[in-house]
Amino acid sequence: MPRRIVIFLLTLFFALPLTAQDNSGAQTIFSSELLNADNKIPIGEYGTLVFRFAGGDVDMPAQIPAEGLEISHSQKHSNFSDVNGVSTFVTTHFYRVRGTELGQYRIPSVSVPFKGSEVSTQPIVVAIHERDDSDAANASRSEFGKLELDKTEFYVNEIVPFTMTGYVRGRNSINDVVRAQLEHESFIFKGFRNVRTNASEIGNTLFSHASLPSTFFALKPGEHRLGPGMMAVRVLESGGGRGLSAFFARTSLKELATNTVTTTVKPLPEGAPASFTGGVGVFLINAKPSTTELNVGDPISMDFEVTGVGNLRTMSAPVFSSTDENWKTFDPAKTLTDEEDSDGIEPGTVRFSQVIIPEFDATEIPSFELTYFNPINAEYVTLKTDPIPITVSDDGSTYEVLEEPLNVSSNNSESSQAADRPAPAFEDMLHIRLTSPRWMAEISPGKPGTLYLVVQVAFSIAFCTIVGFGLFRWIKRHQLRINHPGAPTTFKQSLKRIPKAGAPRKEFYHAVSTSLSLWQKENTDAPPPVQDLIDKITRRCETFLYSGESTSDAPIDPDEAGELHSILRRLQTQ
Repeated sequence: MPRRIVIFLLTLFFALPLTAQDNSGAQTIFSSELLNADNKIPIGEYGTLVFRFAGGDVDMPAQIPAEGLEISHSQKHSNFSDVNGVSTFVTTHFYRVRGTELGQYRIPSVSVPFKGSEVSTQPIVVAIHERDDSDAANASRSEFGKLELDKTEFYVNEIVPFTMTGYVRGRNSINDVVRAQLEHESFIFKGFRNVRTNASEIGNTLFSHASLPSTFFALKPGEHRLGPGMMAVRVLESGGGRGLSAFFARTSLKELATNTVTTTVKPLPEGAPASFTGGVGVFLINAKPSTTELNVGDPISMDFEVTGVGNLRTMSAPVFSSTDENWKTFDPAKTLTDEEDSDGIEPGTVRFSQVIIPEFDATEIPSFELTYFNPINAEYVTLKTDPIPITVSDDGSTYEVLEEPLNVSSNNSESSQAADRPAPAFEDMLHIRLTSPRWMAEISPGKPGTLYLVVQVAFSIAFCTIVGFGLFRWIKRHQLRINHPGAPTTFKQSLKRIPKAGAPRKEFYHAVSTSLSLWQKENTDAPPPVQDLIDKITRRCETFLYSGESTSDAPIDPDEAGELHSILRRLQTQ
């Protein structure tokens, strides 16, 4: 009988006793629980919410609406558990919970239909708090993210460098950075382009870390909470390695949430000069005209090069200081590449180009002015270009007059000479048959010969033999799998398959969970204290295997493995 049918029949068999007892009120059919200690979740990080339904399964929503919280379905797990002395099929649904603002929030009650009515869970109050980001607190975690700013108090449009870093316990644990995200409606962030990887000790524990440096600037003043940022990294499982071993190693995706940082953005002082174009930093300017000798009405292209440390993206072109209406000006053009942009530490370069036209015999190009705000001294600074001497001649148009007009006559004009008509030539046509063709006689198909039939029969026998042999082997293997399944069928057999200390944690907890499930099936009349212990260990395994939290797959600790091995051996003697 197929395994799925057996599981379905067992589910119906064990669900019937529960249905008979639901009116007694002695057990909870549908319940919810937040696995985080004291119902507290660090801001920006994921907590784990579980819903348990005893006696089968229920349809759960993909999202649970809750003000201030993001709650989404992540996993589902089913197993047999002892409920009031009856082995019952219990389904556990896991949800990921996250909050991005500090405060207390309420996870609402969830209702599901059951036997013509509804059963509901109790609402849960969860606190979103600021995580302790000290080295001592971080050293106790297997992975975490960190957001660091060069300064937390700055001006509008001031370039501020920052770094997002992901930490994973172990040397060479981080294989790759998949993506990084930091958003805020009041900030403009430059993209992450460089990744710096290294290893360091935090609280006497070795961590691999990947750093993503970048910059941002604020659009409006006020106090803003920046973060949490999110980093997705690929982590080598079971220690990874170097060289070819690292290339073929298995990886898992981890999402790391960073801390938050409260920033104070100050407005720019009032009284900015008219030549202030939005630049914040420290800059120098250089101007160069395209020509210094021209006629009245000829254009001059003024090229400006502004260099310095600061925000070049919000800066506009220098302002022409002359108010003489005899100078005609046009809108400037701006050129700024990512390679030449300033990062707030190293200087950058931005270029402007503007066309001006003197409509009189000017003797010099008046100065241009560029005002920027210096955040170090908290003052406006105005730069002026030097006047540039020029020579402007008033001798009319610069276009040369043609001695003879161009002849653009029509086709009927006598002055246009018609082209000679080319004479056809056929000497270049080759490979044309000039003689009569030779036709081949039609080949009659006739009847196949004896050799043809022998070969066809031999190939047919060989093909059928190979197919039959393969089908015979497949039937044998299928019968062997049915008669001798690979999974352990008794609690005693499962104990032999539990890995020892040093095995991957995920593999170890999966084997322990299987053994506990088999023990519960074999010991339905276990004393309440023993059953409580089994439920506690089962919940511990489920939390590790199926919750939405990011967990390490490092080798199981000897003390932790020894503790669970000792409990399972004592269960064997019960």
